[in-house]
Amino acid sequence: MNKARNARLHGFFRYHLRDMVYGGFDGAVTTFAVVAGVQGAGLPTSVILILGTANLIADGISMALGNFTGTQAENEAGGRGPSAPADPVDPGAAAAMTFAAFVIAGVIPLLPFIVGLEAAWEVSIFGTGCAFFAIGALKSIFTRAHWWWAGAQTLGIGSVAAGAAWIAGRIVGQFV
Repeated sequence: MNKARNARLHGFFRYHLRDMVYGGFDGAVTTFAVVAGVQGAGLPTSVILILGTANLIADGISMALGNFTGTQAENEAGGRGPSAPADPVDPGAAAAMTFAAFVIAGVIPLLPFIVGLEAAWEVSIFGTGCAFFAIGALKSIFTRAHWWWAGAQTLGIGSVAAGAAWIAGRIVGQFV
C-alpha cells in the first residue's frame, strides 16, 4: 500500500516538476530581487515588507494563472512534439503547483524581515541562497544530474539575478 502510494506521489511530482521548479525559482528570485533592490537603495524595512508581500501575492497569482493558460493552450495544441504525454496535463494542478512553489520559496527572503531579525538582510541572503540550492538539488531527484551540481547551478543563476537587483537598487537609489 505504501509503495503504491509513494509511486503515485512520485509520479505526480515528476509530472509537475517543471511547474515546481519554475514557480519555486521565480518565487525566490523575484521576491529576493525586491528585497535586494530596496536594501540596495537604502530604504526602510517597511518598504521591503510592503513591496515584498505585494510581489509575493500578485506575482504568485500571475505565474499560476499564466501557467494555467499556457498549459491549457499546450493541451489544445496537442502537447509538445512527438514526446508529448498521452494524457493532457491538468491546468488547475499545474497552476496550483506553480503557485504553491512560488509562495513557499518566495516567502524565504521575507521571513527575516517579518520576524524582525537584527541581521535580516544577511539572513535573507543566506536563506535565499539555500532555497536556490535546494530547488536545484530537489530537481535532481527526477533528473540524471548530480544533486550538488544541480544545486550549484541553480544557486549560480539565482545569484546573478539577485546581484543585478541589488546593483540596480543601489544605482537608482542614488538618484531618487
